[in-house]
Amino acid sequence: MEPSDSTTPRDFEGAPALEHASERQEALRRYHILDTAPERNFDQITRLVAQVCDVPTALITLLDTERQWFKSCFGYDQRETDIEVSFCAHAVHQEDTLVIEDATQDERFSANPLVTDEGWRFYAGAPLRTPDGVMIGTLCIVDYEPRVFDAAQRALLEDLAELVIGQFELRSAEAQYRKLFEGHPQPALIYDADTLDLLDANAAAARTYGYASEEELRGRPLADLVAPASLEDHADRTLEGTAPFTARHVRSDGTPMSVEVREESIRYDGQQARMAVMIDAADRTRGRQYERLVENMQEIVFETDLEGEATFLSSAWEELTGFSAEETVGESLLHYVHPKDRVESLQAFAPLLQRRQNLLRHRARVLTEDGREAPMQFRARLITGEDGTPIGTVGTLTPLDESELPAPEARAEKEEEEKKGEEETPAEAEGRAEEEEPPPTAEEHEDSGEDEDSGAVAAAASAADEEIAEEEGFARAAVPGEEETPAEDDPTAENEPEAVPEKPEEETALFADADTPEAVGARGDAAAPEPDAAPEASTPDEEAELFETESLLDEEDVPPVEEHAPPSEWGDAAPPAAAPEEEQEKEAV
Repeated sequence: MEPSDSTTPRDFEGAPALEHASERQEALRRYHILDTAPERNFDQITRLVAQVCDVPTALITLLDTERQWFKSCFGYDQRETDIEVSFCAHAVHQEDTLVIEDATQDERFSANPLVTDEGWRFYAGAPLRTPDGVMIGTLCIVDYEPRVFDAAQRALLEDLAELVIGQFELRSAEAQYRKLFEGHPQPALIYDADTLDLLDANAAAARTYGYASEEELRGRPLADLVAPASLEDHADRTLEGTAPFTARHVRSDGTPMSVEVREESIRYDGQQARMAVMIDAADRTRGRQYERLVENMQEIVFETDLEGEATFLSSAWEELTGFSAEETVGESLLHYVHPKDRVESLQAFAPLLQRRQNLLRHRARVLTEDGREAPMQFRARLITGEDGTPIGTVGTLTPLDESELPAPEARAEKEEEEKKGEEETPAEAEGRAEEEEPPPTAEEHEDSGEDEDSGAVAAAASAADEEIAEEEGFARAAVPGEEETPAEDDPTAENEPEAVPEKPEEETALFADADTPEAVGARGDAAAPEPDAAPEASTPDEEAELFETESLLDEEDVPPVEEHAPPSEWGDAAPPAAAPEEEQEKEAV
C-alpha cells in the first residue's frame, strides 16, 4: 500500500517522549547504520518474519531524533516517517513487545495517519535492545486487517529482533576491522574465499605492489599478485589462522618478492572472505637480526616519548637494575635516576629536545631494585616523525665504574655549595666573597696606584702600537738589506752593556735627523708617511720616519713608558732622559 501524505489530525496526541535519547544516538553512531543502503542480510530477516507470520509488511525501524528510519522494508515503499506517527516509539517507551490487534479500537492510534490514511490495523513490534541495554528501534510486522497474534509468533519475533542486533554488532565490528585494515602499516588484501578475486586492498598494499591506488587493485584476480606456485597456498583453507607461510608474490613491474603471509577468515560486506597480511621476508629477517642484536647487548637500549616515559626497554634493563622492563614501560625514566642527579639530567636532555644538538652524552646514577646506585652513561638521539616533528628519544644506558664518576667528596662539596647558595642572601654571598678574597700584597698595591696614574699613558701606548703595526710592513720594505736577528736567551745579557753597531755615514745622518720636529709628531710619535709616497723615491725625511719606526719596534732599546716618566699634559708619555753614555756617543758622531 502506498503511504499517505495527509497531515496529522488535530486530535492526534502523537508519540510519547522517549528517555535515554543521547545513549540511543550514541549507539546509532557506533553502528554507522542510519541512511545506509539496503543490505541482503537484513532484508532476509524481514522477508522471513513476514512469511512465517503471514503478514504483508515487515520493517526494521530505527528511531532518530525526529524521524523513524527503516533499515529494511518488506512490502512497504517508504524509507522513513515522522516520529510523531511512530508505533515503534510506543514499543520502545514501554520497553517490551507491543501488540495492537486492531488499531481502530485503540484510542492511542485510532486517529494516527498511518491508520486513517494508510489503513494500518494490526501491529506487533519487538524492541531492538543493544548489549548495553539501549533500545534503538523495533523489528515489527504490519497487517491491514485486524488479527490475533499468538505466543509462538511473538517468541519468533523477539528472537529475530535479537538476530537483528547481532547483525548490527557484526556490522560494527566489520567497520572497525575495516578501519584497522585501511590503516595497517603492512600490505593487506581482502579477497573472495571462492573466486580468489580481490575485494579490497589498503594503501600499504598499493605502495608495496607498485600500484597508484587501492582502486587499481580492487576487482583484480589474486593471481595478478601471486606466483602460480604460491597460489595454491592461498586457496588452501587449512592454512587459516595457522603460523605464517612463505609465498612468492609479484609486483606490478614483474619484480618477484618473498613474503610471509598470515590469513584469517572474515565477513566482508555480508559475504565470506579472507584477509591476508604480508610482511616482506627481507624486512622480517632484518627485524629479527635487530631484535637479536638488541637483546644481546650489554647496554640498555631504550626509547621514550617527549615526556620521558619509556616506550621500549631491552632485557638488559632488568639484568642491570632488577626492575621488570615490562612494568617500567609507561613510566618516566627520570624516576629511576638518583634524586640528586635529576635536575642535572633534565638540563642535559633539554638541548636535545629543543633540537639544539643531535647527540646527548650524560652521566648519572640510576637506582636499582636492591637500593644500589649504579653509575651509567646516557647516550641518546632525537626521534622525529615523517614530518620532522620530534616524537621521542632513543639511546643506550652503559654501566660505568665508580671511578668514572666524580668522587663522593667532590659531589658532597658541590651539593653543599649549591645548598649554601640557595640558603644565603645576595648580601651574605657578597660578604662571604670579600672574606674569602686574600688581601693585596705591597707590590699589587703599588701597581694599583700606578695603574690609576698611567691610564692615559696606556691609551697613548695603545694608539702608538696601532700606528706602528700599520707602518711595519712598509718600513721593512724601505730599508733594504736589513734583517731581523732573533734574540738569544743569554742570561748575562742583562748585565752587559749592549754594543752599538757601527753604521755607515749616511745611516748615521738619518738617525740624527729622526729627532727633528719634521720627522717626529708634536706629541712625540713618529709621523706616518704620506699615502701616495713611493718607496723608490723616499726623501731624507721619509727615511728618517721609517728608521724611527724600526727603533720604536725594538722593545729592548725602548723601555716601557710608564717606568720612566709620568704622562705629559697631553696624556702621552714624556720621552725618557738620555743616558750619559748615549749623549757622549751622539756628540762623537
